[in-house]
Amino acid sequence: MQDSTRTYAAAAFAALLLAGCATKLPPDKSLRVYVAENGVVTFRGDPVQPADLPKQLIRAGAIPETHIDIIAQGNVPRPHLDSIVQNCGLGGLPNCSIIEPRKFSVTTGKPGANPPPEKPLGDGRPKVRLPGQKKEKGD
Repeated sequence: MQDSTRTYAAAAFAALLLAGCATKLPPDKSLRVYVAENGVVTFRGDPVQPADLPKQLIRAGAIPETHIDIIAQGNVPRPHLDSIVQNCGLGGLPNCSIIEPRKFSVTTGKPGANPPPEKPLGDGRPKVRLPGQKKEKGD
């Protein structure tokens, strides 16, 4: 009887150890989910159905405080990104952010820059001549 009691106690202790060692991410760690332009969702390099994403994230150690970055790769429709965030929230992971690529202007390289002026620079401005400089045609 003592051997079976020891075996049972050892098995119970091992089960407690395994339950206590379950992978959980600290709240300051984040997980990244990528969404391709064609709508395919990937987590850790594997495609995931949006409805199954919360389960996959929880298996990876996500807790309600874990930050989830939903990263759009290309021009992903906003409603698709919003539905992924909603699925995560309904699955118990409400701390999500959508990260989209910035749109840059080709002419200036600054986000949201105004288009170049229609008139070339210099039109409508007074012309400055250095001393001794001759007048040009049209002055």
